[in-house]
Amino acid sequence: MTDHGPSTLGKLRRLAALADYDGRFQVLSADRAPGELDAVVRAAVLDRVVGGLSGQASGVVLDPSRDLGAVLLSADRGAGLLATLDQPEAGPLTLLPGWSVAKAVRCGAAGVVVRLDWPAEDQRAPVRDLLTMVGDECAKHEVPLLAEVRLPDSGEQPVADRARLVAAVAAELSAEELQVDLLVLPLPGRLVQVAEYAAGTLDGVVREPVQTRAELAAALDAVDQACRLPWLLRGEGGFAELAAAVELAAEHGASGFVCGGASWHEAIGEELGELDGWLARHGLRRWRRLVLATATARPWFEHPRHAATEPPAPNADWHRGY
Repeated sequence: MTDHGPSTLGKLRRLAALADYDGRFQVLSADRAPGELDAVVRAAVLDRVVGGLSGQASGVVLDPSRDLGAVLLSADRGAGLLATLDQPEAGPLTLLPGWSVAKAVRCGAAGVVVRLDWPAEDQRAPVRDLLTMVGDECAKHEVPLLAEVRLPDSGEQPVADRARLVAAVAAELSAEELQVDLLVLPLPGRLVQVAEYAAGTLDGVVREPVQTRAELAAALDAVDQACRLPWLLRGEGGFAELAAAVELAAEHGASGFVCGGASWHEAIGEELGELDGWLARHGLRRWRRLVLATATARPWFEHPRHAATEPPAPNADWHRGY
């Protein structure tokens, strides 16, 4: 198979299908409905959430071990499907038995996701080996690979250490040999602890500030410089914090976001009969705000990794060598 720049044609086409028309990602993560819900109720909730919100999203993440099969057809046709490959809470990175990149592609996925808990340095080699194997499979099927990174709770960790860790993760996981196409990274800090918001602006809780907005912006610039791939913000915190974080990350190199519960988990408390109304009144308004927050995000195809990519020259025999 012939490569055309950093990604093959199939990967480029699928990346475009996962982004909006302008090349920015607004991804609805519906892979983590609360585990305490009865399986039938959970599927019914996700069916409504995906059906109600995916029209505002460029992509939707679904988990085959939970509800992918049950809710897949509820997703808006304009939202690209991202299927997870791993078992959450089963170690730094554990693949789901009986599932594969090939099966994800077969059910219509435009991309696959691995969610990994960043391990200690002496535990990273097996994670890298597994990620390399997945990357090889994705290259074979020309399907984009998204690596979503979860870091341990920062707790009392100095904010500068947290920022350096996110940048180091970005550098390591964007190594070309891993064949990752998009990174999903946490904010290298907490907006609610930023001086401009610490008085409770975002969530009503007063905190001691640990950095300024300018310092957090500089940390985001460092992440962007370290990352050799387009990257997305991993949504965390309450909705007001998430919306402000998406806007800030977009101004400093991110190509969009992946958002889960902050946009819809409050709907869990609604009766199923009331859920559609909640999503129409609150969920859609939230998603429109998040989409607007990505207005300054960098389109994925303008990232240096893809900026020089050119389609193959016209050739009547092109199909033979593909």
